[in-house]
Amino acid sequence: MVTGATGFIGTHLLRRLSRERLPVLAVVRQTPTTSAADSNLTYVERDMERVETIRDLLRPGDAIVHLAARVHVMKDDDPDSEAAYRRSNVEPTRMLCRSAAESGARRVVYLSSAKVFGEGRDRPYERSDPPAPADAYARSKIEAEHVVREVAGAGGVQWTIVRPPFVYGPGGKGNFPRLVALARISTKVPLPLGSITNRRSVVFVGNLVDLLARCALDARAAGQLVLPSDAREVSTPELLQAIAKARASRALLFPFPPSLLRAAAAVVGRSAEMDRLTESLRLDVRHLREVLEWEPPFTLEHAMQRSVGTGGVVGAEVGHG
Repeated sequence: MVTGATGFIGTHLLRRLSRERLPVLAVVRQTPTTSAADSNLTYVERDMERVETIRDLLRPGDAIVHLAARVHVMKDDDPDSEAAYRRSNVEPTRMLCRSAAESGARRVVYLSSAKVFGEGRDRPYERSDPPAPADAYARSKIEAEHVVREVAGAGGVQWTIVRPPFVYGPGGKGNFPRLVALARISTKVPLPLGSITNRRSVVFVGNLVDLLARCALDARAAGQLVLPSDAREVSTPELLQAIAKARASRALLFPFPPSLLRAAAAVVGRSAEMDRLTESLRLDVRHLREVLEWEPPFTLEHAMQRSVGTGGVVGAEVGHG
């Protein structure tokens, strides 16, 4: 079972799971009108915030990949964002885990976010680092993680928690289209971003869904907290160059002190955007290779070709924005 199956990551995961030729139940609010024909795929319409149980959809031994969520937004104008995120991200997770336990499901794979660690630092985050969520979205994610561990675990259901960083790829929203737009500008107008030396873990959606499939099917993933990433960390200038290269161009970036960039951004009220361009957020991924023996199948260059090269489409976001 896949919840949130029509979202950015969900649509890519369905394509990935179709290669396994396993029966997949896609739980959605509304069945897509342009869904591809697949005899192994069935859509079921349920509003995860409004139903009390999905036990009738589950069978003993099922694996559930829980993607449905209220995602991180840059400017949240909800008058009570804490309650809104809990209503969308925590309570449906509790209901799902209870339903899984009652039905005898085998495993719940929960997609969380690297934002539960905080807003970033130079040293890589490790799985043992304590959470330091800085906003309502991240707080709802760590609370949902606790629900997965406690409710699923108490009910005899195996669990796996996945905390992705910034997720990019065809169909991505949020920061990725902004980076693509910035890269396009930089091919025509030189930008003062050449001195940024941050390091960021990022993950291509094709790599992430390959890992999610592994977590759903591999016995070694049971009881694991997983930090996914592409094979190498990148700086903001490297990301812009990779996007430009995939479009057969080159980003024009010249040196300029990042401290002055941040000062200028503060004057015009764009500090948050500049922080995302200049700060680091790194994940220690050794555990993935040692325990799951997983390596990301797509390189950064291949990922960018699929995302913004010929035929690539930028266009629903999850993970660290």
